[in-house]
Amino acid sequence: MKLSQPKSARIINTSRVLYELRQHPSVSRAELARILELNKVSVGEITGDLINKGMVRETGKTRTENGRRPTGLSVCYDSGFVLAVDIAGKTSTIAVCNLDAKPVKFERIPTVTVGSPEEFCVSVLKSCIRNMKLIPQEKFIGAGISLSSSVLPWDDFDIADAMETSLHIETVAEDATKALVNAEKLVDRNLAEKESAMYLNWGQSMSLAVISCGRILTCGSEFGKLQVSPEADLEHICTACEITGQKDARLSDIWENLGDDVFHAVSKALRAAYRITGAKLAVIGGEGASIPDACLDKIREVCPDFEVRRSLLGEKAGTRAAGELALDRFFYKSTMLDDIKTWV
Repeated sequence: MKLSQPKSARIINTSRVLYELRQHPSVSRAELARILELNKVSVGEITGDLINKGMVRETGKTRTENGRRPTGLSVCYDSGFVLAVDIAGKTSTIAVCNLDAKPVKFERIPTVTVGSPEEFCVSVLKSCIRNMKLIPQEKFIGAGISLSSSVLPWDDFDIADAMETSLHIETVAEDATKALVNAEKLVDRNLAEKESAMYLNWGQSMSLAVISCGRILTCGSEFGKLQVSPEADLEHICTACEITGQKDARLSDIWENLGDDVFHAVSKALRAAYRITGAKLAVIGGEGASIPDACLDKIREVCPDFEVRRSLLGEKAGTRAAGELALDRFFYKSTMLDDIKTWV
């Protein structure tokens, strides 16, 4: 994209408008112009075009202290959809999400690790087709795949290309932990501003990302191999199969049944990472986003030198991350905007 060309500038500013409308529902055109430092004519043209395309709607008059009441705007979240595919250790989730990354239809299928990635991909594609049936094909703007590198050997098989070819929609794939971090930044802008932070993807494997000012410095599953006791590593003690592997059990009951050795192991590993990184914040995400306060407090007690909190993505964090991945690449383009914000 050549930033100096008017067409490119229009594309960038359209993405900026969409992003701000999602962050600030019912914002007026005048307020958009102020936030984005654009003239009102440009904002009016862009929003008018988006309204004509059905992507944005007027929400009625907004409250104001004095003068004329401006008309608010909002994204039409059901004007487009993305496929969100979260491939995890025991079960994978395939969902159709709206433009706010909210699942409107989803199903879980067993993650089959016996055999080749190509064979498992066939199951994923069949699930995608089932979930896409109720929505017109033209409303799909893309698909996002969140991949756990420890599940299957993906290096020699491009699942994104296979989905794109079979389903005829643009597809992007990303490491699960990286996808979670990028989704977290969208719901917590403070994470993007932290000079140093850690993000623990606590699922059927354990992976840690180190973040600086919103950028991922390092990310990998080596964290799960930390020796936290003479007998076992972190992943062996803390694997969340107890959390995700029981379909009929309540999450709260499963967490309460975890022993204190689990939380001691996580605390010990996070303290070791803190001594290396100096990070003042640790976010527990992935399946760990469902951790209750009582369990979280056990970790906080042993880690007084830095803040420990749960992810804001909620229990279906992996599905949300896959959906946000597709929305970021094919609709809101927030990562692109971060990369070029010094020029706009």
